[in-house]
Amino acid sequence: MIFKTLPEAQNYLFAQINNQKKGLSPAYRLSRTREILKRLGNPQEKPTTIHIAGTAGKGSTAYLTSLILESLGFKVGLHLSPHLVDIRERFQINNRLISEQKFLKHLNRLVPVLEKTGKNPWGKPDYFEILTILAFEIFHQEKVDYVIVETGLGGLYDSTNTIENPQKISVITKIGLDHCQILGNTLAEIAFQKMGIVLDKSTVIAGDQRPAANWMIKKIAEAKQAQLIRVEEKRDFQVKRVDFGGTGFSYQGRSLNLGLIGRHQAQNCALALKTIEVLSDRGQFNLSWPKIRKALAKAYFPGRLEVIKKNNQKIILDGAHNEEKMAALIQTLEKVFPQKKFNFLIAFKKDKEVKKMIKEIIPLAHKITISSIFSSNSAWQKLAYPPEEVKKLFHNFGFYKTTVICKPKRALKNSLDNDRPLIVTGSLYLVGEISPLLRQS
Repeated sequence: MIFKTLPEAQNYLFAQINNQKKGLSPAYRLSRTREILKRLGNPQEKPTTIHIAGTAGKGSTAYLTSLILESLGFKVGLHLSPHLVDIRERFQINNRLISEQKFLKHLNRLVPVLEKTGKNPWGKPDYFEILTILAFEIFHQEKVDYVIVETGLGGLYDSTNTIENPQKISVITKIGLDHCQILGNTLAEIAFQKMGIVLDKSTVIAGDQRPAANWMIKKIAEAKQAQLIRVEEKRDFQVKRVDFGGTGFSYQGRSLNLGLIGRHQAQNCALALKTIEVLSDRGQFNLSWPKIRKALAKAYFPGRLEVIKKNNQKIILDGAHNEEKMAALIQTLEKVFPQKKFNFLIAFKKDKEVKKMIKEIIPLAHKITISSIFSSNSAWQKLAYPPEEVKKLFHNFGFYKTTVICKPKRALKNSLDNDRPLIVTGSLYLVGEISPLLRQS
């Protein structure tokens, strides 16, 4: 089986989404991932890795860490999850997509190993396992200096949790209630899962948390004899300005301007900066603050409070898909547009706490268009939260200015209104469908 085009390769990968036996334990799946990596010579152990878990801010923290390291002259692999538009977003080197040719080369080398595994008792790896394995293999073969890895779901049993190199640094971003049916119903239980990425006697860097999550982070760090470094607002960083020009903040007395928008992005950036400081101490390389300042000012992360102007219409794309992320989005909108109401275009995945996100949205909503996701991919469609059910939830909360239009392209057209900004949110997958439409001439 040799793939000659990107669509052929994607069809193969998407086919693995619904190709799994039910009832497989997460521990079994993780063992399978380890087994395949072992057969490849454990490529995940070669570079120094920064492994990032949390409920909100993982992707931004990973991106900013990669951006800073690149500005300092390093070759950096970045593995994000999920991708927004192009599957190669999961395999970036120096914040650029690898070429289609390289992507196909590495996948074609990997497929025989995957197919052979599928014929033995381990069974065939699933979609996310394959992408994780492929990322580790690409970064090893491309000889990067550092790898930044964002977990998918949780941490303890996540497919990315196969790294045993003691030099690994773990980063824990904001923890909230998400994927409760899998990770647990309390902050402490979820923090336990996130802290599953931390190795014995390693280093873990954690951002501001609520008390229950803080308690669990401290408890596990002590049990694993890991060095725990906390990054806290007021002590380590202070937010000075949030507007559509970005976010102004100070970090340990240094004034910085970040191209990303939102108070929460200052914390994500502070986590990235602390990680770079630890790497600098270990690797004995100098921090060039002029280079870091320049890189942060130009930071651009699509789909995270991204502002697009089209035909005099201001459209804000934000892939907020849990309560923590939605609260951060709403807080930023209130800050930048005081006393303003917005049009919303939304869609959700089925496994999300939709009621909690709806409660965040309603106070700022003028009208809401409810759409669907995965409209172009039948393998994923069963994962979408039915739009009519979302409409009922809004009505249950007493909000009736809702319209259901399942096709994202038609939903976008219906949502536009030059008198009000449009907020596209609820899922990165929805943002991934809308974003290319807005970039068409």
